Amino acid sequence: MIFKKFSTLCVLLLYGMLCLNAQAQYPVKVALAPDIRYGQLENGFTYYIKALPTEETKVSMRLLVKAGSYNQDANQYGMAHFLEHMPFVRTEHFVHIRKDLELLNKMQMQPEDIGGITGGNQTNYWFDYPSGNTFALQNGLLFFKDIASGNIKFHQKDVDGERGSFFEEYLFSGNEDLYNSLKIVHSFSNRYSGLKSPRQYHQYIQEFKLAPLKRFYKKWYHPDHMAIVCIGNIENVEALEQKIKTTFGSLQKPSQPLLSGVDTAQDYLARKNQFIHFQDSITSTKGFELPVNLHFYMRKNKNTLIGTEEEQELLQQLLAQMIDKRLQEAQADYNIPYTIHAVPAASLPALKVQVTADPEEVGQATKKTFSILHQIQKEGFTPKEWETFQQKQVQYLEEVNPQSIDYWKKQINNHFVLNYELVADKQAKKVKFWKSLSLEKCNAAVKNMLSHGPEDIAVISPKNKPYPIEEHEVRKWIKDGKAAAQPYMPPKRISQLIPLQEQAQLQLLPYSNEGKDAWGAQQLKLKNGITLILLPFQPTTGRFKNKIMLHGFTPYGASSFPKDEYYSTVFAPQIIKHTGVGPFNKFQLRDFLKETSMHFGARTYISAKEAGVKVEVLPEDLETALQFIYLSFTHPRKEEKAFRDWKRQVEKSHLKEKNLRVKLDFYHMIHNEIGNLSASPQGSDVYRGSKKVQLDKTYENYKSLMQNPESFTVMVTGDFKIDKALPLFNRYLGNIPQQSRALPKVKTSSKKLPKRPFTKIYHPKTFIENTHLFFSYHHQSQDKVDLKKEIATEILAGILNFRMKELRLEKKRAVYLSLATSEINRSDAYHAINIILSCSNEDVGTITEDLKTMITEIKNNGVGEELFQKVMKFYILPKYNETKRKQNKEIQKSRYEHERYQVPLYQQKKVNTIIRSIDKEYLNEISKVFLADQFLMKFIATSETEL
Repeated sequence: MIFKKFSTLCVLLLYGMLCLNAQAQYPVKVALAPDIRYGQLENGFTYYIKALPTEETKVSMRLLVKAGSYNQDANQYGMAHFLEHMPFVRTEHFVHIRKDLELLNKMQMQPEDIGGITGGNQTNYWFDYPSGNTFALQNGLLFFKDIASGNIKFHQKDVDGERGSFFEEYLFSGNEDLYNSLKIVHSFSNRYSGLKSPRQYHQYIQEFKLAPLKRFYKKWYHPDHMAIVCIGNIENVEALEQKIKTTFGSLQKPSQPLLSGVDTAQDYLARKNQFIHFQDSITSTKGFELPVNLHFYMRKNKNTLIGTEEEQELLQQLLAQMIDKRLQEAQADYNIPYTIHAVPAASLPALKVQVTADPEEVGQATKKTFSILHQIQKEGFTPKEWETFQQKQVQYLEEVNPQSIDYWKKQINNHFVLNYELVADKQAKKVKFWKSLSLEKCNAAVKNMLSHGPEDIAVISPKNKPYPIEEHEVRKWIKDGKAAAQPYMPPKRISQLIPLQEQAQLQLLPYSNEGKDAWGAQQLKLKNGITLILLPFQPTTGRFKNKIMLHGFTPYGASSFPKDEYYSTVFAPQIIKHTGVGPFNKFQLRDFLKETSMHFGARTYISAKEAGVKVEVLPEDLETALQFIYLSFTHPRKEEKAFRDWKRQVEKSHLKEKNLRVKLDFYHMIHNEIGNLSASPQGSDVYRGSKKVQLDKTYENYKSLMQNPESFTVMVTGDFKIDKALPLFNRYLGNIPQQSRALPKVKTSSKKLPKRPFTKIYHPKTFIENTHLFFSYHHQSQDKVDLKKEIATEILAGILNFRMKELRLEKKRAVYLSLATSEINRSDAYHAINIILSCSNEDVGTITEDLKTMITEIKNNGVGEELFQKVMKFYILPKYNETKRKQNKEIQKSRYEHERYQVPLYQQKKVNTIIRSIDKEYLNEISKVFLADQFLMKFIATSETEL
């Protein structure tokens, strides 16, 4: 995958499910929307053009190739993905297209407008060009033609230069952890032929020959396997259609239709029952044992009761959700020694049920699982369950915008790959389908789904400690579980958080109105001392434009208590969230909140120097949110068994997240070194800290912080009416009691750092195959950073981001992603420019020298006009324009910094003046200060003993 950060697991799940049945080379196309310009050239090349009256300024242009990882043979493992990388290195007409600043500027495009992603049965390239820019369109068509016409170049030097970054992507995406799932699919089907284990993969990528890569390209990248898709503000559909015909009409037609070979989905469904047992690819952490994992697969049967294949697929997915909901209900208690989940299987046409349990609990967990599944198979779902899921499905469909680019990208992709219908009223048809679907048909479908199997079973034992188990034992547990099925008992649901009688006891108390400030914010002081700042406005864009945002904070935190109570205090919000509030446990609250716009409730937090609460909610749920905050502050639920379960979950997470834990431990070490006291515990520190928590102190200190309303400032922004909202704030926030215990306020301070520059090497306890670098130019200062310097350092970070692309694209270093950031930590009084990347062990020395040379050039020679304007255009102006700054989230952030740290609020006119005042000369001055060697701290995480 190029540029965009997709979880590999999500990619495989999405593309695996989409591609299961896409086997035929020349499918008969079904219904097509009349407003889509569609055609197939004589050589088999397909095109779709969809003009949309959208506000998007760019046209989405895609090249779809019906070939991916499922099409690889035994000596081509990984070649579909590696091939996807190569067009961005070199084609006949382009070299490093995403790095060519001159070309990007002429096309008015950003590097991320060009990219690719590989799935099971398809590879997707994108080139999103500005509407009306014919120069960009011509280059996009030419780039796609290079890919489609056999003109991706495979110079040995280019391929070798891409190997390192390709492997870094493999590590970054968590593919090591994914290996078990791929091995199961490979064992049960013909998919992922030639699968390599994590231990084998590095050497394989470094040594594979060009021949399998070229052979895959030559075999699968044919015009009769491809389609171009254009969606958006298209001024002249006829002209675009003619350009496509002219560009791709000359592609050579294959001498005979290319068949996809074995239908791997049907091959899987036709197999006899299968059972495999293997050891986990992940080594247990010393002192801990990994659980046993069982994967049960119920193969998909064609459901003759439901209409189209697409409708069957939709129902299968919904039934999997409903089944999983039942399984979660059965686990709604603390200290259960297993977890059970049901999902549509990725890459296989089946329902997968996964059981994870301690070795001594595997049998009991399996029996419990199949007693629930058998009960569903016998009795089906209740009318209430079906009504809830049916309504959610209809609501979701009614909220989808059928005039959005993303909507049509999905619909056209499904038409080309899956042969799904493509009609103008697709959403209306789906809504009609769901509304007309009866409970009887739903239950008949789930009975059909669960009436057989599981046909296939995979058991994964902990590495170096095989769990002795045979197939006949597992199938006996399944049989015993089915025999023990009990009638379904629906769980009790919360109707409201605070009963009406108790609400009436929360009186409306007097408050003082301190008037409006220059920005239109109403400031009030509630009777208990809370400062309430209300800023109603109508955001026009942004994720939270329809929500009310609330953020309350106090300048007291975990540092207000003795050092040995730090973990007891800082983990208090986690423990209380895990336990519940008022009379309700976390499971009851989870089910109740799912029906609101705040699925996870209001989020309380405690850091070293601050505590507070945040929530984003639709206006109709505001009172529920305030009730939740009131209960969280005044009635945190305390339960010993919930606390034990929290510690157990921390331990499980510590075991599970091996690769992530290495990075988190690395960052925890860095935070300690630089004095970032506001950072929350991370990685292994969470596990170690959980052992030091004293439960009584947790609740004592939590109440001391949260029941201290005199110290709280609460800011509310978004679309609301003060006259309607104020009584609610007064009733719930105004009645939070004041604790008598006084707390010392912690001053903003800096840690004394060792003499710089310095290098600190961290050797993680878990072996890692690459090296992580974190270089920080770290400035400590009690002085406030003015906006001009803040923006200037952001420009420097943007310049470094562009320049660091040279490491991979020009210098061929083994780097996948690199990042430069400008960081202002007002709590701990420092300002830093950070450089973060991961690379191969072999390239650490050269990359360190590369970065040194790059920064020296910036300080000594300044920045070219082209790069300066590029950074301004793509980093600075989008962040500081008026539309962005008036988003709800940005208003909240600026108001918080103003109230908490007295950062000035700026009118847009002033911001524009400041940005215009920053030129290359000023930037050069700032670079000499902020990138001075005397401020450099180098942190390196590696398993190598010598670098």
